[in-house]
Amino acid sequence: MNTPMQMYPPVRQLRPLDPVHPRPRASKRARATATRTAGPPRYKLALLTWLAAYPTITVILGLLGPEIGTWPLALRTLVVSVLMVATLTWIAIPGLTRAVGGWLRSA
Repeated sequence: MNTPMQMYPPVRQLRPLDPVHPRPRASKRARATATRTAGPPRYKLALLTWLAAYPTITVILGLLGPEIGTWPLALRTLVVSVLMVATLTWIAIPGLTRAVGGWLRSA
């Protein structure tokens, strides 16, 4: 019968962390976090999101409302939310961000 040492491959011994010498990745991450600037205030982001979401929902419901009006609520919600999130993510928010970038970055 095989002994446990013959059955399993050799295992490398783990080294303990050296508290005197921090890991290089951790120090890079700390420097990056320290140099990162704060983003725009949340109220500006909320207003920008609303400015993009309201017309997007209005257009989607105006175009698809009569067609999907008889569908079950869960299916209507799924279709509207998928279209809205895709439109906001790749069209509306990037366009608005470029248009009002100075206002977003101002204090």
